[in-house]
Amino acid sequence: MTARRLVLHIGVAKTGSSLLQTTFSRLAETILSEHGIAYPSIPGVEDAAEGKATSGNGLFLAKWLSRDLSVPNIPKGWTPEWIFDDASVKEDTSTILLSSEFLMGFQPEKFADLVKLADQRGFRVEIAVYFRSVSGHALSSYSQHVKRAQYFEDFEHFVREDYVNRFLGMVRKLSRIGADVAVRAFDYERHAEGLASQFFRDCLGVSLPAAGDEKESINRSLTACEIEIIRELNRVGVGFRKNQMVCRTISDYLIEQYPESKVEKRISSSALAVLEEKYLKDVEAVNEFLPASESISFLPGDITRVEGEGRILSDAERAIVSVLGLTLKMID
Repeated sequence: MTARRLVLHIGVAKTGSSLLQTTFSRLAETILSEHGIAYPSIPGVEDAAEGKATSGNGLFLAKWLSRDLSVPNIPKGWTPEWIFDDASVKEDTSTILLSSEFLMGFQPEKFADLVKLADQRGFRVEIAVYFRSVSGHALSSYSQHVKRAQYFEDFEHFVREDYVNRFLGMVRKLSRIGADVAVRAFDYERHAEGLASQFFRDCLGVSLPAAGDEKESINRSLTACEIEIIRELNRVGVGFRKNQMVCRTISDYLIEQYPESKVEKRISSSALAVLEEKYLKDVEAVNEFLPASESISFLPGDITRVEGEGRILSDAERAIVSVLGLTLKMID
């Protein structure tokens, strides 16, 4: 008898997890269900169907697999048994699909317990995970820090002082979980166009109709101009208790109203030198783990190397944004 599958999408940050989770949620009752694939629902998954960034439906499992993760709304006494007994899992279900960025925090020894439990229930655990170039990941992470964490330092300061890349740590943990677990690892940037179709095909064995492959930009990065606007608001809003809410509202509005805005991928030589010193050897080690066809680059061809950070806003434009920020701060 062929074992059923428990597919875990470990959503490494800034590798399209929000888009995939939106697609999973929207197709849970149609294409997924029709192919015997269950995507169990937990609080918040319905927000993903609306195109909002969530923690995915694997959040409760992520808590169980980790030590220190704080998870709101988790039912008392929750265990992985609940996954297999979920109402979405039918007799003809061949695959259970769970996805969450927080699955990155799994402890290998705890993961072994999950594998044993799944085996007892007739399921084989499989993992799907995406990596990407360090420079691309750093640029996207910087955008996220600016729009969500009130960050206002420039990119070079970010990569020197605040950026942490955990790709190698993830690879080391994946290497410890044993041959009983099939790991499918991909280069995100190789599949970014048509990501949902690629995941359905390569991880679920399902052909996704073109109409079902999401074209919208879910939680896209900010453009260089947008970053400078939010950065300036963050800078003048220090001490403003509503500043985070204001900047999040503005960045969300820009993303929702201008989903096709082109994100300029530029990196200064000095920032690139910092990243190379910190992570060039990590990329080489990660590529030893990845299939040759999915190896990640350090600086992909779609990122332009430039001299200096450059100024996106003129002094006058920056002054206008500063006045706006100070006005908001005054009326707080």
